[in-house]
Amino acid sequence: MRFSPKDVFDILDVDPNTSEIQVLKTIIQLSEKGTKNMTAKRIHEEYIAREHKNVSPSWIYKCLKVLENEGLVAVDSMRRPQQYDASPSILRDAMLLRLKKIRQRKQTELNRQKKHLNLLKSIDIEKVARHVFEEVLGAGRIVEERVVEGIEAVRHVMVEELVSKGGKGDIFRTIQPLASVHSPNIAFGTFEEEALEAMKRGLQVKALLVPPEEDIDLLQTMSDYFGGYSHAVRNLIEAGTLELRMLREHRNTYRMMCLNTQTMLLFISELYLPDTAAVFYHHDSYPIISDALDLFSKLWHNALDFGMEIVRSEN
Repeated sequence: MRFSPKDVFDILDVDPNTSEIQVLKTIIQLSEKGTKNMTAKRIHEEYIAREHKNVSPSWIYKCLKVLENEGLVAVDSMRRPQQYDASPSILRDAMLLRLKKIRQRKQTELNRQKKHLNLLKSIDIEKVARHVFEEVLGAGRIVEERVVEGIEAVRHVMVEELVSKGGKGDIFRTIQPLASVHSPNIAFGTFEEEALEAMKRGLQVKALLVPPEEDIDLLQTMSDYFGGYSHAVRNLIEAGTLELRMLREHRNTYRMMCLNTQTMLLFISELYLPDTAAVFYHHDSYPIISDALDLFSKLWHNALDFGMEIVRSEN
């Protein structure tokens, strides 16, 4: 395998544009000229002549010290003044030592990643998600009243406490992993029908879609999901009542629904019909809701306008 100079520098984790490397080039050039008595003073003079930079002797000494510590130059401290050298054998030994250290570091990182991967394979995702809700997002344990369990119970909150209460002047935001609707058995249900009715009343919906890790036909997935409601959805998009945006790449993030800043649901799974969620209300959990909406805004700002892509694909 052939490597370009850039490949070599990248492998060795060396920036060829640093001051120290420029000084090293000066030493190598002096060595190739057969220069004797390669002192700091001689290197200083050559560097100024080659680079046309008026640097101080102390600056050269500092660079030489770094090169010495890296093993890139040999120093004969028995002679006065000190002599420096950067022969091919010196550079080869320094590079071999550096490469060995990099290999050891990379192997350590790889072993740590394998350990984390094995841990991820062994843990209970539901328990971890619950821990995140309780310890991280909730800044303490989520009281039992916050946890909604059972498909019907979760759907009741989605419909009755979120979209059904929405109307003119209200904003409904959601982060929705596309994986949750990427199935031939998934279609519009009670929640979506209620959301359409709410949008007809003036509810503004901002849906942030998260693409899955695997490659899928995004437009076809959404078309299958909309089914017989495609025309109604397109009209709402064109009217600006429904905004659909897509993250530019997959991201591990939570599934969320929030009506204004009053009520928010965080889901513990990406299932289309989730059976566990945590509900938060403005009066006692505003900091949590505020943090979630801040993240939503940042992601929304950088996302693609997927709604108009859907409209164009159907024209």
